[in-house]
Amino acid sequence: MSERRPGPRIFLATAVLVLAATIAQLAVATFVPGIERFEGKAFGARLAAYPVMMLAVPALWWLHQRRSGLYSPVPWAAFTLVMVPCWSTSPATRSTSTTPSCGGTTSTTS
Repeated sequence: MSERRPGPRIFLATAVLVLAATIAQLAVATFVPGIERFEGKAFGARLAAYPVMMLAVPALWWLHQRRSGLYSPVPWAAFTLVMVPCWSTSPATRSTSTTPSCGGTTSTTS
């Protein structure tokens, strides 16, 4: 029997889901009043910056493919792995924790 490997659609769907979940979490942190742990932590800036950073690698890949004339399958699984740190740190800001930020640096929150 041959094993079925997941197709590119599942990887695309996963990337879109991670992006949507990140935007939703950051929107809640930005626009829902009264959540103390999110106050004063620049979630408005994160709401603008994280999706841009998450889409930077796919955009650069697309530009490279277009300019070079190469047409290879879109590596959605790899793009999702690049996007996950932004999603995983967006709700993880706690009152006294050290968490890696989306850009890869460590930030201490208080």
